Order: sequence, then structure tokens, then C-alpha cells
Amino acid sequence: MTRTAWGYCRLSTQFQVQHTNTFEQHAEAIEAYFRYRLAPQGYTYAGTLEDPAISSRVPLIERPAGKQINECAKSGDAVIFPRLDRGFRNVVDLLTTYDLWHKRGVSVHLLDLNIDTTTPVGRFAMTVFGAAIELDRTMIRERMEAGRAHAEAQGWYTLGRPPYGFKIKKVNDNGRVRQKLIPNEEQRWIASTVLELRNQGLTFQQVREQLRRMGCAPSKVPPHATLQQWMEKEQELRARESLSSATLLPTNGEIPASGFSATDAGAPEESASLS
Repeated sequence: MTRTAWGYCRLSTQFQVQHTNTFEQHAEAIEAYFRYRLAPQGYTYAGTLEDPAISSRVPLIERPAGKQINECAKSGDAVIFPRLDRGFRNVVDLLTTYDLWHKRGVSVHLLDLNIDTTTPVGRFAMTVFGAAIELDRTMIRERMEAGRAHAEAQGWYTLGRPPYGFKIKKVNDNGRVRQKLIPNEEQRWIASTVLELRNQGLTFQQVREQLRRMGCAPSKVPPHATLQQWMEKEQELRARESLSSATLLPTNGEIPASGFSATDAGAPEESASLS
């Protein structure tokens, strides 16, 4: 079975393509590696493919030349890269591509890191990369959770969309923009009116028309499905409030953050100016 070696190089900018010999330098290094390491093992050289002026944000197998190699490389083939950053978006992209090719029997060769995944040392290096990435993700997640818990303990809102009946107010906290929950009276008024009119037997279309007659601008009257959800959430919130001696302003964990906000229906958001 014929085994093929592919070279690959990405150039970041059009300037590199037109005014430097970066590609030629990388291609020469790849070909020299092929002659020294892979040709004696019976590989044939398919040349070095180039992705000119391609952003590193694009994963390897989504680039034109990278996609061609991914589609053509078969079991036993090898792909040579002059440098990690000339081939992959980041280490995560490297590991994702390596896992895909390893299952297919395609080896990866990184010249700058002296990695050859046909060897035990090369495969071990990939395992170390994977462990390092997982450790970094875990540490980032723990730092984010600790920061969120600290902010919540001080009364700040750290989740995304506010729960039904509340909206976000941005506050200047010693130079940092923080978020607090405040009651969304407009949203609750609309939902309460919908609930009352529906109990009178009006359809949602009639409810929408009545809201407009009552002074609601068309942009503030949400679609039927949103009105239905607001009405149901208003009933749930009233039930909660009936169990308490005072109106509850929820903390992050008390009401799910998946509730609808007035901004979903096109109502104006709370001013983002700092207070």
C-alpha cells in the first residue's frame, strides 16, 4: 500500500503572501523533513499545500487546503506542519484534528515541537497536551464560578436574561459595571391585563387590540406566544408572592433565568447609563 506524505502551511496575511518568502521557507523545511524521515520509510511526497491569507480563527479542516488534505488522507498517510501555529487554530484544534486522523490512521508531524505521532513519545506528547487543556478548562471554570459566587453574595445579578417580572439595571460599582434586578412593572402590568382579559373570554388577537387601545405602542405588545408565557409566569409569580408576607425580589437561584423579559417583546430596555 502506497503511503503519502502531505505538507501544509497557512499564511496569516496577504502581505506575507506577496512580500515574504515565508511559504517557501516552510515548504523547504517540510520537504527536508520528508527526505530525512519519511522517504526512507517508503512514503511518497504529495507536495505542500498552502492556505494563503487565512485567519487562524478558522479550524484547519474548514480551510480550503486543510479540507483537501482531510478528504484525501487515508490510513498510513502523514501530514507535516512546519509549526503548530502555521497549521492549527490552537492546541484544541490540534487535538480535535489529531483525534479524527488518529482514528483513520493518519499521523501528524510538527517540526517546531519535534512531534511524530507514529512514535510512543509523539503520542505521549499529544496526551500531555490534552491533559493540559482539560486542566486549564477546569481552572478557568472554577475561577469563573468563584467570581460569580462572590458577586452574588454582594447582591449583584450575574446570570443572563432576567426572570419574568424583573429587569436589569446597570450600576457603577467603583468603576466596574454591575447588574442588579429591579421590578419590571410594565411587563407585569401587561401580563396582568392579559390575564384579566383572557378570563373575560377575549382571544389573544382581541387582547392585543385592547392593549393598543389602552395606550400600549405596537412595539410594546409582544406576539401571542409571548403573551401566553407572560400570563402563565404572572400566575406563577403571584402564587409565590401569596406565600410570602412581602414581595420577593429573587436572588440568582430563586427564579430560573430562562424567564422572558420585556425586551423580548420589543419594549425599551432599562437605561444602560451608570448611576
